[in-house]
Parts: sequence; structure tokens; C-alpha cells
Amino acid sequence: MDLSKLLRPPSLTDQVFQILLDRIYNGTYPPGAKLPNESELIKEFSISRVTLRIAYAKLEEHRLIQRRQGTGTYVTGQLNITNPRYQVMDFDDWIAKQGYSPGFKQIDAKIVATGADIACKLDIDTDSPSLRLEKIWTADGRPIIHNISHICLWVFNGNFIQDEITQPGLTEPFFLFLKQSCNVHVDYLTSCIYPEMINHRNLPEEFSVIATNTPGLVVEDVGFTAEGRPVFHSIGLFFGKASKIETLRRVY
Repeated sequence: MDLSKLLRPPSLTDQVFQILLDRIYNGTYPPGAKLPNESELIKEFSISRVTLRIAYAKLEEHRLIQRRQGTGTYVTGQLNITNPRYQVMDFDDWIAKQGYSPGFKQIDAKIVATGADIACKLDIDTDSPSLRLEKIWTADGRPIIHNISHICLWVFNGNFIQDEITQPGLTEPFFLFLKQSCNVHVDYLTSCIYPEMINHRNLPEEFSVIATNTPGLVVEDVGFTAEGRPVFHSIGLFFGKASKIETLRRVY
């Protein structure tokens, strides 16, 4: 398989955004500070004014900077800014952010008896029912993510009946669906990340274009409410640089 189309580097805009983001968080540009003039940054990065302003727009979306007419661009004075690297986004947004055209397909959706291992992680009784979803995502038409998730049924109480929650694509975008349709906010995830070889016996036919024994990255997540109640468990297989994962870890 030709991997070149999956190994696209970050866009120039994303690279500039990341550099400015790092400078804000490491204190190079502290809260309240004025950023260098646009002409200085354009010269430093060898970019166009359009590229810089798109990067600025992304920083503004995160409320990290404020542009003031006639005076310049300033880092916001907020002391408790949330680092975007901590934020979890839906896969469609994640793929699009890296410059690819996202695609989605729901393979299966059904109510199942939850196995002991997953039930333990969801803090429910073994064989208790949960909604099992199997989905795939593509980047520019090529499969990069295979995901199987189990969602606790209490999430849907009062909002959906069982026949409704198995409808194709109902739960996407996932975090937005939980928040807006179920009034459930996932506050944080615990994740276990490890490498694994692609195994076609466990994958939908869409992944047959990927060579056997191609390395992938498995991400096992459990999502929790702010009160620590488990909402869902998922295991995703990520393939190719289009599905790269950035993390931020603190040293204590």
C-alpha cells in the first residue's frame, strides 16, 4: 500500500499556530503581552500575511489572543486558560483540523450484554445491557480509525427509546450528541495507548486496503462526568499520520 497520502505533514498554518501556542504557554508571550508586529512574524516564519491571520483566528477561537484595532494583538489576561491540547474533539473535527476531508460510516449498533472487563470499567454489573457501536472514519477516503464503543444505557434515559439509539449516525458528533441530546457532559477521559499490528480478522472490509502486519496505535478510553461517573468505554485502532495524537503531560 502506498503510504505517502497518509503521511501528509501539518499545514503551514497549523505549524505557525502551534509555535505561537507554545510561546504563550511557556511564558514567552505572557498574559497581557503584545505580540510582535505581523511583519516581524511574517519575516521570522517566511509566511504570507494570510497564513499568519488564519493562525491568529485559531488562537482567537481558543480565546488566547485579542486583536485591538490600531494597537496590535495581545495575549488575553486570563490566568486559567485551558490548553487546547487537553481538549478532546470529535474525530471529524480532528481529521479536518489536520487538513484532510473526513468520512464516517457506522458499521453496527446494538444493545448487548456487557462483558466483565468493560462492565468493570463502566462500573456496571457484568452482562448489564449497554449500547455497542462500531464505526470507522476515513481521511481523504482512506480508512484511518476503527472504533468500538460501549455506552451506558442510563445516558439515554428520558431522551431516547432503545429502537432510536441504534439508528445509523445518531450519536455523531459524539461529544456534542451527549451534551445536547442527552444532557451528559464528558468532563475527562482516562486513556491507555499501545501499539498493535493490523489484524484483518477483527476489522471491517474497508481496511482490506491496508497491508497485513501494518503497525497501528490502539487507544482505549473511558469517559467520565465531572462527578466521576463512567459514561462510555471505547477501543480505537488508529492508522497513519493522519490520526496522530498529541498529548500534554505535567511533571510533578
